[in-house]
Amino acid sequence: MKVQSNTSPNLTIIDLPGLTRIALEGQDKDIYKITKQMISRYMSDPSSIILSVVPANQDITNDEVLHMTLSIDKLG
Repeated sequence: MKVQSNTSPNLTIIDLPGLTRIALEGQDKDIYKITKQMISRYMSDPSSIILSVVPANQDITNDEVLHMTLSIDKLG
């Protein structure tokens, strides 16, 4: 996506990894803790706009990232 404007502030889009529970070969054994901390760090930045993506075939009441989003951004 390319958007140009002389009057708009800069916007950086960062695609974070999803929460990973099982480490594959070559990954750190603490992959869940590492990804959760990384996601939390970016979500907690007050200048961040949080866009949580949830699979359509998943019950959103059980989605951990959505729960993290709501706990950090209480006003939505």
